[in-house]
Amino acid sequence: NPLPDPVVLNSATGECSFISTTGGYYAMVIAVSSYKCGILVSEIRREINVLISNNCPSILTGQNLPPVVLAPFIDPATSLYTSYADTVFAGDTVNADISVSDFDSFLNGAAQSITINSFGLQYGNNFTDTLAGCLIPPCATLFPPSPITAPIAATQNFHWRTTPAHLGYSLSCVQFSNTHYFINRVNDNYCPANASNSRIFSITVLPAIPAPPI
Repeated sequence: NPLPDPVVLNSATGECSFISTTGGYYAMVIAVSSYKCGILVSEIRREINVLISNNCPSILTGQNLPPVVLAPFIDPATSLYTSYADTVFAGDTVNADISVSDFDSFLNGAAQSITINSFGLQYGNNFTDTLAGCLIPPCATLFPPSPITAPIAATQNFHWRTTPAHLGYSLSCVQFSNTHYFINRVNDNYCPANASNSRIFSITVLPAIPAPPI
């Protein structure tokens, strides 16, 4: 069955999002095509089954809402923490708190638990190694490392020391971007169908500004 509401695909990150109030079983097929120098070299398809339940009441809101992932970066236009994207200069160190909360509860009043899973090509081994495990060291780390589970709210500290190696580069006709993506998927433990939410953080690394002449 088609989803009753349109699915929006972010062309930059690949993130799919939709809001639906109609319960049921649905299936989505995602196709990813890989090109080398403009020539299609491979394609893979994955089927994603989606269960939307309309029978998950909450004692507070009347429905079970997904956990909220707060924006970790300041929007330069407003000076508020409302941005999921940041721009830094090569050599800068990025420190940010990834904070998640879910104040819904079970019908008996017990608090729900939140689980955070993180993904990204720039995370080091076990989310703790700055020298190995990522695409281009130094690697980003998380403390505490993913996955973590906690009641009501949870916070992880994101740490990444950028270098000129993260500026992106060209290899033949392939261009590696200087924008790096970090995926955070969170879900609660409520009902037969957990409520979940995903947020993609992006960090763009620019060349450092040369020091003024003495």
